[in-house]
Amino acid sequence: MDILRLQYFLAVMEHRNFARAAEFLNVSQPAVTHAVNKLEKELMVRLFDRGRFGAVPTEFAETLEHRARLIMAEMELAKSDLASMRGAKKGRLSVGIGTGFASRLAPKVISEFVRRWPDISIHCEGGNTAALKPMLLNGAIDLMLVAPPLSMQLDEEIATVELFDDVDKLTVRAGHPLLEKSDLQVTDLVDYTWLVSRNVGLWRRFRQIFQDAGVAPPETLVDMSSATLGLNTLIHSDAIALLGTEMSHAYIERGELAILPVEEFVAHRKSYFCYRKRSPMKLSAKNFLSLVKKYSKELYSS
Repeated sequence: MDILRLQYFLAVMEHRNFARAAEFLNVSQPAVTHAVNKLEKELMVRLFDRGRFGAVPTEFAETLEHRARLIMAEMELAKSDLASMRGAKKGRLSVGIGTGFASRLAPKVISEFVRRWPDISIHCEGGNTAALKPMLLNGAIDLMLVAPPLSMQLDEEIATVELFDDVDKLTVRAGHPLLEKSDLQVTDLVDYTWLVSRNVGLWRRFRQIFQDAGVAPPETLVDMSSATLGLNTLIHSDAIALLGTEMSHAYIERGELAILPVEEFVAHRKSYFCYRKRSPMKLSAKNFLSLVKKYSKELYSS
């Protein structure tokens, strides 16, 4: 299978238009059309429905896209490996940084990595596990640092290196009225606004905790997937959220956030260094992992 044809195919998938794909690739539109036609003939399937709405991918194209991105990612890995064998020190490493790692671990690792291997270009993508997982699987990133929610399973094609436990605890702003209450109970939390990311399944567990306490769950919810927005909302309101202690650590140290001592909501999540099982780690990724292990031990050995 011709790699160039796959590259042209992926460009059309991304832009949904042959002309825009050609412009992106800096080639002529007939060249892109010819390459995709050849690919369709080779695979004996129709990849796009052409029309006035552009190039609409067929189910065959959607299936091919995943494999094609992996092939392109493997080609980049092969180039990097061969460069290492030639003694070259330059390269590129793409890393997915889970939200909870952005406070302490990732900055320390990246800082030392850049100092020790200055000719390796690092590209960082931030986000939660749900956002980063497909990027790892399709080859957009080489590895990721994540602490997935208890309700989420990692794909069987993902290999993991266990790092440390991240502990979820109820978090509020410093000076929150509930911090002054002695013997805090679940029933005391009902009348406050809750910041919840429903897509990770936490709210089902929350509802059960309130029901077990004999009260109806809070009615005021804000569905929020942005960690930055959530943290700033907590700081400037009386809202409540369940946060990993790694994510909230810096804010607590600065006196902006505090922990509510309600044990019913506490949960332990494993954090992982992840990579694709079928893609041997390149040297730069192994070096990155060594630093991740070093600082995980330094920060969380207790």
